[in-house]
Amino acid sequence: GITTFAGLSERMLEFRGISPIVRRVVLRPDSDCTDRVNAVLSKLDISETEKPFPFTAPVSVNAAWLIPKHCGPLEAEDFDVILLYFHGGGYCVGYERQALASFSYVFNEMRNRYPNKKVAVLSVDYPLAPENPFEVSLASALTSYAWLLEATRKNGTLKKQAPRIVVGGDSAGGNLTLALGLLLQRQFQSNQKRKDSREKVKLQQPTGMLLVSPWMDAGEIVEGTTATISDEKTHDYITVGALNRFNESILAASKNLGLKSPDVSLLCPKNSPIHLIRGLVLHEESKVKKTNDESEENATSKTSRILVVSGTRELFYAANRDFVEKARSAGLNVEFVEGDGQPHIYPLLLPFFEVPAKKALGRIADFLCIQ
Repeated sequence: GITTFAGLSERMLEFRGISPIVRRVVLRPDSDCTDRVNAVLSKLDISETEKPFPFTAPVSVNAAWLIPKHCGPLEAEDFDVILLYFHGGGYCVGYERQALASFSYVFNEMRNRYPNKKVAVLSVDYPLAPENPFEVSLASALTSYAWLLEATRKNGTLKKQAPRIVVGGDSAGGNLTLALGLLLQRQFQSNQKRKDSREKVKLQQPTGMLLVSPWMDAGEIVEGTTATISDEKTHDYITVGALNRFNESILAASKNLGLKSPDVSLLCPKNSPIHLIRGLVLHEESKVKKTNDESEENATSKTSRILVVSGTRELFYAANRDFVEKARSAGLNVEFVEGDGQPHIYPLLLPFFEVPAKKALGRIADFLCIQ
């Protein structure tokens, strides 16, 4: 259903002539990039295994550049902001152009509000369950992130103003975004006794995160109504039964490769300790000028490092709200866009929830352009 809907939306955009430039690419990390990725992957908690299974950087990762037509064909280092995006689909379905219709609207808003900003999306086609366990999806996500960090360097030298990299995703893609941030943060834990020569240069955290209806406890079988599910009456098309089928596929993928369980601490970011949440994004303030007709509160909100969007009638709403509170208590500047009465990933269902979806997508455009 997701693929069919996305395909129809894509054809509609082409018919109307407003589709962005779509450029499919194969990301091939060099040896230095691969070494850095493998050093981070060594932090995975897969001790409970029946047999050794080394998770290493893949040789290549499929992806697609989504570029606004008004920006033209540019190289990675020429953009102001790049959003590395992971699609949703319960780690079992979906593809890299799934959110094309919504990003087309975001790009149009950017052109109208920020005509001088050059922003692009690099959407990743990561491996899915049940053929691939969670750690393989994460390895592809990490490799694409490391590749993008390198791609923003020209001739091996960092530009004076390198593009800011924001990582984001919807649903399971939001879970993968948080898992990536938490795994990167493990590089900086002071209690790591084992030294690795490959850790000389650590991979930096992204400058921001975009989370659309993120799945906060993937891999956990839901029994009835728990704290994960909104305590209000929901009107969501995602059901507990669907979540459990996705979870069963995720767990089966691990068992098929001899793993007793995936790295649960990364699959369930809602349970992550405060000191790891605090390091999800780079700690630096955006220098945003306040205009005359702009309040101090609005100017401050524009410097948010994490944007969470969630419908109040979706199954993940309570968990998303709790995560926002936890991140704020960790000192992060988090903005929470709550779609009143809206279901799961409503900003990506533009034709069906046009008014609330456009409002949320406009806020996403603001968020990206002030990074």
